[in-house]
Amino acid sequence: MITLHQYPGCWELPSLSPFCIKVETYLKMTGIPYKVVVENDPRRGPKGKMPVLKDGDKIIPDSGFILEYLKNKFGNTLDAHLTAEQQAMAIAVRRMIEENLYFVILYSRWIDPVGKKFINDAFKQFFPRLLSPLILAIIRRNLKKQAHGQGIGRHTREEIYSIGKQDIHAIATLLGSNHYFFGDKPTSIDATVYAFLSVIIYTPIDNPLREAVCNNQRLMEYVARMK
Repeated sequence: MITLHQYPGCWELPSLSPFCIKVETYLKMTGIPYKVVVENDPRRGPKGKMPVLKDGDKIIPDSGFILEYLKNKFGNTLDAHLTAEQQAMAIAVRRMIEENLYFVILYSRWIDPVGKKFINDAFKQFFPRLLSPLILAIIRRNLKKQAHGQGIGRHTREEIYSIGKQDIHAIATLLGSNHYFFGDKPTSIDATVYAFLSVIIYTPIDNPLREAVCNNQRLMEYVARMK
C-alpha cells in the first residue's frame, strides 16, 4: 500500500502543510488506497521537506512529482476530459498558488507579529518541551530566509497582504459560479486550490488574507463542498 509521509495536523486540518493536504486530498478524490505516517522532522525527506510518498521501494518527494507519479501509475482519471487550454490554466493557477500565495501564508504564520506568538503556542506540542523554543526559532529563521529570497519578505505587511488578496480575488474570479474549478466535476487542480484555501480558513489567526477568503461566500461554499 502507498504510504504518505506528512506533517502532523492541527485545528481542523489533517496536516499543517498545504502541500501535504493537497496530496492527501488527491488520494481521496481518486480512491487510491493509502496510509499516513506523521513526520515532525523534514530532514527525514530526501529533499528536506514533506510530503513524501513511498510505494514499495520507490520514494517520491515533492507534492508536484507525487501527483505526477500517481497519475502515471493509476491513470489521470480526474483530468482526462480537460482541454489543452484548461490544462495550461491549471498549471498557471497552481504556480500562482504554490509559488506566490504560499509565501503570503508563510508570512502570516511565521513572520507577521499577529501570527508569530500563536504559531509558537500551537506548534510547540510537536517537539520536545525543552528543545521546542530552539527548534521553532530555527524554523522561523529558515522560513524568513526563504521569504526574503523569494521576494515576498522584502515588502511591508500591507503590501504582502495586498498581494495575497489579489491571488484570492483571482481564484474566486476563475472559479466563478462553478461547483469546481472546471465545472461540475472536480479535477486535480481542485486538490491544490482546496488545500491552500483550507489552510487559510482553518488556521485561526485573524489577518487580511483570512478575512478575504472568509468573506467570500463562493469560496467558503467551495471549500465546504470539497471537504
